[in-house]
Amino acid sequence: VNVLSESSARLILLAICCATFFGGLSGPALTDSDEAFYAESAREMIERSDWLTPYFNGNTRFEKPVLYYWLAAIMYTVSGISAWAARVPSALAGVALVILTYIAARRWYDDLTAFYAGLIVATSFGSIAMAHQALPDLPLTFFISLSVWGVFVGLLPDPPDTVPTTSRQAWLIVSAVGAACAFLVKGPVGIALLLSVLLPLSLLEWVMFKRFWLVRPRDIAIATAIGFALTVPWYFAMTMEHGVAYLERFFIAENLDRFASDRYNTPRAMWYYGPIVIGGLLPWSLFTPLCLPQFRGRRLAWRPDIRTLRIGLWAIMPLVFFTFSIGKQPRYILPVLIPLSIFLAHGIVSALREPVS
Repeated sequence: VNVLSESSARLILLAICCATFFGGLSGPALTDSDEAFYAESAREMIERSDWLTPYFNGNTRFEKPVLYYWLAAIMYTVSGISAWAARVPSALAGVALVILTYIAARRWYDDLTAFYAGLIVATSFGSIAMAHQALPDLPLTFFISLSVWGVFVGLLPDPPDTVPTTSRQAWLIVSAVGAACAFLVKGPVGIALLLSVLLPLSLLEWVMFKRFWLVRPRDIAIATAIGFALTVPWYFAMTMEHGVAYLERFFIAENLDRFASDRYNTPRAMWYYGPIVIGGLLPWSLFTPLCLPQFRGRRLAWRPDIRTLRIGLWAIMPLVFFTFSIGKQPRYILPVLIPLSIFLAHGIVSALREPVS
């Protein structure tokens, strides 16, 4: 990669992720029940000319918000109704994740690390598998990751503070849009994961580095208002159409109960996500030992720099959040994809430059 120009490396990476995410997208058929729910509900949305309420086989479907149905329905309108069209939003989200990973790794490290980080996202088993399913989890992962990254640049830019004030304001708005879209894809989990990273990170950066948020309260208020403006109208319209019963079904049964009870999911062990993360990052998780020499010999006095702290919390907090959930599913842990890919890429590049004896 060192002999390639930056533009050539980007084009190669884009070609790889398009091949892995879009290749074979039209098959197999929609045999998974979850895929069928989203694909058929999007079809009925067009058939009924009702872009407010999702339906499945003529019955209201309150389980998830509307954004993935909209995206699939738009693809149906553009290219016709097919399994391929139903899965395109997931594949596009995969490409967007590769781009965001590249941007984050390049800002924190360098072009070579960015290339490998993007390559890991583009070729890992978990991301490829999810990009080939008509499910909202990969779009959700992108929107959550976008909101977290927007906060990193907007509220807590890297030292030296080279991000202009206007750019920080813009990144806060990007974060708000990402969080709002996450809320419209799968509900409050998008906000919960953002806060689970942001709050402990801001506290630790203040304690360890005496760094404070670099934005005015007014800018936070503007970003928050934009987020509300994007999310509230649909939920308000659904409440007006279906009554408070919709809010109770969605927020209590479909969110709180899924997290805190075994009503919808079989309880699984606390260590459940460990093998899932390792398997989802294959084949790249095999290179995890290359990351360990970065910390060897510093166990007692180890003090992470800001990059390591941010990458670590970005990966650890979603893992902790979902570990304490009663209902566990393999795809829930996808939001750790970007930080772990950057972590692995940094270890691989460090090993390439300074081989460990």
